[in-house]
Amino acid sequence: MGIFDDFEMTDIDGLADTKRAGIVHVGRGDFFAAQNFHAGTNGGEGTWDQWCQIALSILQHPATQVVRPEAWEAVQGLANTSYYGLDEGLELSDEQVARFFPAEEDEEDGE
Repeated sequence: MGIFDDFEMTDIDGLADTKRAGIVHVGRGDFFAAQNFHAGTNGGEGTWDQWCQIALSILQHPATQVVRPEAWEAVQGLANTSYYGLDEGLELSDEQVARFFPAEEDEEDGE
């Protein structure tokens, strides 16, 4: 039994998942989880802002300059602050979450 078994996980349109990893919306407002599609397991969790912080940290890492130099270059001017620092980010409202990450039943109903 997984930690998110009580929640409907929804793939996020527009994100390029990898063979073994991706991010899914767990159906709890502004809350997302890592998903290992190969093993069918999940891991990390957090708000969209927290995932943005992780993404920015990965993109600014020196290893990214080797594998994706254009992505590394594109984010060099962006501030990379700790989520637990003084500069906390914004949270998505329930309305924004519903607009950006519609539940699967909404998509099937054509809403």
